[in-house]
Amino acid sequence: MVTVIDYAIRENSEKKTYVALQLQGSLELVLSQKTGQYYATTRTCWISSTFSEDIAKGLVGSELSGKVMRQECPIYEYTVAETGELILLQHKWVYEPDEATKPVEQVEVQPIEASKSEVVKPAEVKQVEPSVNGMEELV
Repeated sequence: MVTVIDYAIRENSEKKTYVALQLQGSLELVLSQKTGQYYATTRTCWISSTFSEDIAKGLVGSELSGKVMRQECPIYEYTVAETGELILLQHKWVYEPDEATKPVEQVEVQPIEASKSEVVKPAEVKQVEPSVNGMEELV
């Protein structure tokens, strides 16, 4: 699960504003490479949205199924806020929905023309009604 923890008004390359949501993943225990000790952390990421600021404000605290995952990307510079150290990174954190919530690929449906003989007439449609024992019966 991820939780919406914040939102921000951002500007895209075309100078149009939009609302971004900050998502926070579940608690993780990570082994420190320096000390060899575990520490608790959560991963966060930002996603774009089509929401107004008022709606985004109301979404803070909402939970979504999915997780925050590490994704490789081109190398970029990052300044560590606490120390001011400039480091190079080659990953970013992104939202990954659970399998059950991933969007289905959209398929364009082409209309077909039916001949008059293919059209189902209302009299030919059979109605189904539940029976007393829970089995459906054709009427």
